[in-house]
Formats: sequence, C-alpha cells, structure tokens
Amino acid sequence: MWARKNFERRGATVLKNNLNKVRSQMNRPTWILPAVWSTLCDHWGTREFKKKSIQAKKNRASDRGGFGGSFHTCGSITTSQHRANMVKFPFFFFILTFIYDSIVAMCVCVAVYKLKECVNAYVK
Repeated sequence: MWARKNFERRGATVLKNNLNKVRSQMNRPTWILPAVWSTLCDHWGTREFKKKSIQAKKNRASDRGGFGGSFHTCGSITTSQHRANMVKFPFFFFILTFIYDSIVAMCVCVAVYKLKECVNAYVK
C-alpha cells in the first residue's frame, strides 16, 4: 500500500514538473498528443487559470514584511483555531507538553549514560 502511494506521489511530482516546464516553453513534446496539447493550451489560456497562477506567484514571493516566506502553516487548522483549542483545553495541552518534555529529558539522560559507558569502556 505504501509503495503504491509513494509511486503515485513521485509520479505526480514528475508530471507536474514536466507540465510546468512544457507550459513555460509552450513547445509540444512528443509524449503529449496534439488533441491533448490543444486542450492544455486552452486551459492555460483561461482567465481562471491565469488568476490562480498570478495569486500563487504572489504567495510564493511573499516575504511577510521582511521576515521571509511562510514555512509553517499549522496544517489544516488555522492559528486562531489552535489558540482557541489551547484556551478551551489548557490542561490537555499542559499534559502533552509535560509528557513531551519528560520524554526528551529521558532520552537525553539515556544518551548521556550510554556515552559515559562508551567513554569508560574506551579508557579501560
């Protein structure tokens, strides 16, 4: 199942990149049939496509007032919804944070202990 998803995801990326290159050059490659090429050209010439393309270009070029592009979009939940959830369920988020910090601290302790064992074994 995962192999199929990975195959389809990679194939979609390759196709998207190839179509983007073809659209920028406006030169029909041999792997696109003439009838499909004319349909693609018609689609790329529509007002809706150009509007989406311009908006996407603006979004990619956005620097958020000198702070760089947006890297974190918080998934499908908006930032304001995250804030509302944290206000609504503060104890839950406190416990999650506490558990996460405890696990990180435990991993650091184990790593330090293992490092000490390795150093002691090397010194002997």
